[in-house]
Amino acid sequence: MERENIARAAKGDANAFEALMGAYETKIYALCLRMMGNPHDGEDAAQEAMLRIWRTIGQYRFESAFSTWIYHCLLYTSPSP
Repeated sequence: MERENIARAAKGDANAFEALMGAYETKIYALCLRMMGNPHDGEDAAQEAMLRIWRTIGQYRFESAFSTWIYHCLLYTSPSP
């Protein structure tokens, strides 16, 4: 189901993307919170990361776990605290 949602989201299906983010949003926020050091900045960073994921999901090539690709998006999105 995840692979199907990724493919649909890459074609612009917002519902598929929402389903994907529903599965990952807690982990995304937790990582951003650790990186940023406070809840407000963590929320902002998580939101920016999800926007980056939405914009670039078509670049995901199924060569690694989707969670690994998300982690890379977080690293390139989140500024240092």
